[in-house]
Amino acid sequence: MIEKKWKNKYLNKKIIIFSLIILLIISGLFYLSLFYKKNCRSDLKCFSQALQNCNKAKVTAISNNNLYQYQILGDKGETCKINIKVLKLAPGSSIITQKKFEDKAMTCLIPRDQLNQPIDEIKELINYCTGPLKEALLQDILENIYTNIVKNLGNISQELKSDI
Repeated sequence: MIEKKWKNKYLNKKIIIFSLIILLIISGLFYLSLFYKKNCRSDLKCFSQALQNCNKAKVTAISNNNLYQYQILGDKGETCKINIKVLKLAPGSSIITQKKFEDKAMTCLIPRDQLNQPIDEIKELINYCTGPLKEALLQDILENIYTNIVKNLGNISQELKSDI
């Protein structure tokens, strides 16, 4: 009788330990499926392949001599959520420009039909994005337009005078 109780306790402990191990494995797989991002390092081809299916991934890449980090965050309905961050501007960029753009990021919701091309070739990418980087880019564009208008205002006024 004592031997039977001992066997039952031993068997119960084995079942509990086995159940805990299975639970840990399932929890680990669940965690990986939610939070794991493939690190493509600097391989844009790897990132583009992940982008086509909106699989979580990240890459650090140079575009126009600027260093960017792109992260695919996952599905968001019929779009793919991506984070784009400027890590470092091209050598020779002014300190003012560096302060405007470096370490700024924007989050983009890109339609799935746009995902069949590399990230830096998506037309009008900025239209799908929000965040401090987009705001800085738009502000810079407006400042350049304003500067060009002011520069050319003298020429325009002289042309108007000659026409009158």
